[in-house]
Amino acid sequence: MTLAANIQGDILRAIPHHRGFAISITGIFDDLIQKAIVRAPTNLDQFTPGTSMQE
Repeated sequence: MTLAANIQGDILRAIPHHRGFAISITGIFDDLIQKAIVRAPTNLDQFTPGTSMQE
């Protein structure tokens, strides 16, 4: 499996955590998290493999 595929899987697995966090602070999930998920691939060069996507 490639690094990009691993990161994509990590992003998808982190969604429930981020969804709960977004709802707890804003009451809104869709806008906040969807924007973050869409922006994530453009910032992959800043991601350090092995670090948590839930922080």
